[in-house]
Amino acid sequence: MESTLKKDIIRILQAIPGFFICLFFIIKNLRTHYVVVSYGLGDAMLSCMYLPFYKKSKNIKHVTVIGKNRMSELYDIFKESYDARILLSDKMLIKISSAMCFDPGFYIFYRWAKRITFSHDSGFMRHYLLNRASSLKMPDIYRSGVFGLFQDTPRFLPKIQKTGIEPLIKQYGAIKNKTVILSPFANSVGKLPSELFEALAAALTDKGYLCLTNLDYRNKQPVRGTVGIICGLADALSLASYCGYVLGIRSGLLDFLSLVDCNITAIYPKGYLVCEHYYMPSWELKAQTYETQFTGNICKTVEEIMGRF
Repeated sequence: MESTLKKDIIRILQAIPGFFICLFFIIKNLRTHYVVVSYGLGDAMLSCMYLPFYKKSKNIKHVTVIGKNRMSELYDIFKESYDARILLSDKMLIKISSAMCFDPGFYIFYRWAKRITFSHDSGFMRHYLLNRASSLKMPDIYRSGVFGLFQDTPRFLPKIQKTGIEPLIKQYGAIKNKTVILSPFANSVGKLPSELFEALAAALTDKGYLCLTNLDYRNKQPVRGTVGIICGLADALSLASYCGYVLGIRSGLLDFLSLVDCNITAIYPKGYLVCEHYYMPSWELKAQTYETQFTGNICKTVEEIMGRF
């Protein structure tokens, strides 16, 4: 009992700052409807895909998205989905989301004020998804559950502008349609053994492919035997289209790269239980996608994946 009470007190204290931040935004601009977008890349992209139709269905004249500042390039690409944007730090966005998870905050912002939509922490996500329909795919969850749109509602797909990646091609020695971008890092699905990616890189190299490892601000060590690359989201789209292949742990980055024509292989960690939710082919984007789950046997997983190359 004491432990539960302590957790509730901590939860309330965490929610209070975000509660007042939300109130500040509402009071600051009474002419806009705020949409707080999830800090996950795939989730944020889905929100942007359905925002124009949500705006129309609710007869909302002006939408301001509140998102993560490290995803500014994503919001540049989807700039036609909203009218204005506010980009915040990860910590600030988490505080705002905490306000929604706090029941009084949920009631005031979601039920009463109807001035803020929380795309990730909506009532559907909190009270419905956890109790049923494990077969629901992420596009279904956001379209019907979060935004309340009909099943036949289309998605907004931006026009992808090719960036000048010639310097990157030259720097990394990428070969058109014969280069594999490895993506061994993810934020929310756990980890895969580094030995698996090393074995995949060796097998791909033996088959004549060049292997690159996508790195970020936290993960700066490329897979052994590969070349590490660091680039922005817009360049990543152009590079994936040029290289032809992406292979990595299931992540929002793979969802994002599905916006262009390339071959994507996603690997789920052993024991990951919600693969059905994240089933990539259900997104029906431009990439050809394939999924598998690591069983713990590196040799068998490599053999299975290499059958696609």
